[in-house]
This record gives sequence, C-alpha cells and structure tokens, in this order.
Amino acid sequence: MQVVKTFLWMCALLLGFMSLAEAHPASASAISLRLNDTSVALDIQMPLDQLQMALPDVIFDNQQPIRRELRDVFRQYLSRHLALRTPQQQAFTWQIASLAYGMVDNAPNLLVSIKAQPPAATTVGAFQLEYDAILHQVVSHKVYVMVSTDFKAGIFPEQPQTVDIIRYQHSTVQVERVAIGWWQQFGAMAVHGVQHILEGTDHLLFLLCLLLPAPLLIQGQRWAGQASQRESVFSIVKIVTAFTVGHSLTLALATLGIVPVPADLVEILVAASIVIAALHALRPLFGNHAARIAIAFGLVHGLAFASVLTGLGLDVGDTVLALLAFNLGIEAMQLLLIGLVMPWLILMAQRESFYRYVRLLGAWFSLIAAVLWILERAWGVTNPLMG
Repeated sequence: MQVVKTFLWMCALLLGFMSLAEAHPASASAISLRLNDTSVALDIQMPLDQLQMALPDVIFDNQQPIRRELRDVFRQYLSRHLALRTPQQQAFTWQIASLAYGMVDNAPNLLVSIKAQPPAATTVGAFQLEYDAILHQVVSHKVYVMVSTDFKAGIFPEQPQTVDIIRYQHSTVQVERVAIGWWQQFGAMAVHGVQHILEGTDHLLFLLCLLLPAPLLIQGQRWAGQASQRESVFSIVKIVTAFTVGHSLTLALATLGIVPVPADLVEILVAASIVIAALHALRPLFGNHAARIAIAFGLVHGLAFASVLTGLGLDVGDTVLALLAFNLGIEAMQLLLIGLVMPWLILMAQRESFYRYVRLLGAWFSLIAAVLWILERAWGVTNPLMG
C-alpha cells in the first residue's frame, strides 16, 4: 500500500513539473504575413537568446543601434534560411525593408520586416514558405506563422489567422489564400472601422469633449443654462457634420497617397486636439463656432484613421472599396454612440448644478489623459493610464 502511495505521489509531482513546463514555454519566433495580390510582407520576431545560439559568432546587443555590418551578415544568413515559392516552385524575390531591436513579451527580439514579390506576370495566390532560421541549430525552437492582413480574405490585424507552426523537421508551410466576395470584404472592412472607433480611446474622448457643452448656452465667458432641445440637437448636428467632413477629406487624401501621413506627428496632434476640446468644454474658447474647430481637428483625426488603411498595404484596386467601407463603419459607430450619449446629456443638463460636475469631470479627465499622451508620444514618458 505504501508503495502505491509513493508511486502516486511521484506521478503527481511529475505532472506538476510538466504543467509548469507547459506554462513557461521556451522563447519562440513569430512570422506575421501581410498579403495582397502583388506582394507579401513578412514581419518576423526573433528572440535574441535563441538567435544568439544559432549565430554564436555574431554579437547581438539590443543596447546599441544595428550597424551596417550586422545588417549585411544577417541578410546573408536569412538568404540561406528563408524562401517563398509558388506551387510551380518559382521563387519569390525578397529584400529586408527594416531591421531593429524591440521588446516582445518583455524579452529582447530582433524585429525584421521583409517585402517579397512573386515572379513576373504572376500574382500572390497559394504559396509555400520555407523557413528554418534558428531552428537549424536549436531543434526545440518553434516559429508561429499567421496571416495578420489579407483584405481579399477579410483578415485584419485585430484577429490574425494562425496558419501553422514551424518546428524541427517541419520547416515548410503552405499558405492558401481564400478570397471572399466583395460584399463580404466591404462588410469586414466596415466592421474594422467600427472596431477602430470602439478601441480608439483618444478619439472617443475627443467626441466626448465636443458633446459635453452641446446642451448648454454661453453666458459671457462661461457655460451656463440649458439650451432648448432643438438648439442642442442643431448644435450637435453642426459639430458632427463638420467633424465628419474634415476627417473624411483627409482620410481619402491620405489613403489614396495624395497627402503624406507623418504617423508620430499625427498622434501628437490628435492628443493636442483633445487638450483644446477639453479646455473648450471647461470654458468657451470658440463662442458658438465649435463647428469650425470640429472641422479643423477632423482633418487631423482623418490622418490618424488613414494610418490604419495605409498600414494594411492594400493594392490600388482594393483601396477605394476599403476606404468607403472603413469610413462607413466609422460614421455608423460615431452616430450610434452620439445617439446613445446625447439624450442623457440633454436630460442631465436640466439639472444645471449636477451637470456642471459631469462636464468638469469629463473635461478634466480628458485633459489629463491627453497631456499624458502628448508626454508619452513626444518624449517617451511612461503613461500611467496605459498600465
């Protein structure tokens, strides 16, 4: 009996160690594919500790900038361990677009972006990915392969699709593109627009700051007294229409490549727009001309929206459809949120003293959040609101 108990205890102990091992898997690489008809973009994450074991003679120091010599060595290394081929075994041509150090799950990684082109007179359909970097030396290594963007298949970064796991003696992955109908592509991109609004805290705070003073009248240099329901509705219609015109214009121009999208500057300007809108909600800055500031900052927010579409790497033929659908999703979600929030603001504004605290709380919170975003985006200061 004692022998049986000892045996069961040892089994339990062994299972415990196994569960711990499963909970703390070894560092793995990841390949994220962005697909369109004319190219394949590969974003590769390679843990430095694993990469160092595969290339012991190369020094990887994430505390230093990557030098040209390392770029050349790594390009040669990757040329021996990466290939894309059509089903007819025709090779894609590829080149490294960027190489940088970065942190992934609190571990230093080498981040590699690659742009691959199919053979002449062919488009990107089904293809095979051959990859055994690190794995050729570290047989326990794993590489997770996923498609993060494929407009024709309705796949976007928020919900990437896992393709396969590359492991020892399994270094070739088959990638099959399954196109959906244009109406499904339209619907998927419209949903993408809806999700972008719901997940865009900065955009939501900007809308809140525009809405907070809408039910109020201006008395001198302050907000006081409730406007009539007709005046409130007319005010918000003007503001929302102006904002829509502004962001739709720059969204279209930037997505079509007519105006550039300086991503870092745009992110700072979006936060600055919240600061100004919050100050306006605290004390009128623009009198009864809030629509003018709405259209001006709509131009800025449109550039921010456009960065989402330009980041998808769409073909020219897909851009117009994606632009229309994405903007439709944005507008639909904005109108829904305004329809849900505005009646409550009008009702609360009937109690002037109570609504004053609501307005001040919303405006001050938005102002503080926006200032923290500016510090984070401009100077890299840690933002406590982001955990």
